[in-house]
Amino acid sequence: MADAQVFQKTPADKVIILNVRAFEIHPFLAPDWLDLRVGFFLSLTSEAGNDDPAALAETIPDDGRGLPAQEHYFIGVGGDNVFIGFSNATGPDPTNYKGDSMLVSSDAGIGVGTDFWRPKNGDNDRITAGIFDRGRLIGSTPLGLQQHFPQNPVAAGGYAVMLGLQLLRDNPSSRTIRAMIKSDANSADMAYSDTPTLDVIRTQLETWPPSQQLGPVTLSNVPNRFYFYWPFRQSRLRIHSYGILKAK
Repeated sequence: MADAQVFQKTPADKVIILNVRAFEIHPFLAPDWLDLRVGFFLSLTSEAGNDDPAALAETIPDDGRGLPAQEHYFIGVGGDNVFIGFSNATGPDPTNYKGDSMLVSSDAGIGVGTDFWRPKNGDNDRITAGIFDRGRLIGSTPLGLQQHFPQNPVAAGGYAVMLGLQLLRDNPSSRTIRAMIKSDANSADMAYSDTPTLDVIRTQLETWPPSQQLGPVTLSNVPNRFYFYWPFRQSRLRIHSYGILKAK
């Protein structure tokens, strides 16, 4: 990959731990891309402790009138008015997304277990990822893109999970984009690790795994920043590292 470019925001020994209901945004430069791949190592910890993945289950209830966007999680890439990535938000109205916003104990799929935490929408397990423009969901969310954050790091195979996105377009000025997300049974997880470093991200991004496709859709803008937001009050998102690969 002669044109490959990779960078990392956070060194492996400097973890970002978001405050409760806080966000992290970091811009990137990747001009004229046709195949852009992003990856991030993430984990969850409690509201009170910096390394406590226990007892994080929570439900933000929808009373039938829907929930605003800030009650849902968003992990991926964005730009002015656009977002591509993982979320439990759904529907055409960003002030009125339907379904409870939940964090539940899970196995590595959609079953009950104690090794992972899985964010979900209470109405439908299909609601796990999407492409949004001006708050409206315009890219479909196929079944099989669930994300799992280690609750039991030993059983999970590491304390952090790697998630990723591949963005494709046909010419370097196009705003018509399709997103590829790794999909294996009911999991978008790319790796689990106790060493969530840039080297691991680079290795994972160089060969893209079997995936499901969102889009293509034509967006008002092209993503140019990482975006992380976690809506729950009993847990916080830890960002161990994130990187980008311009594969083409």
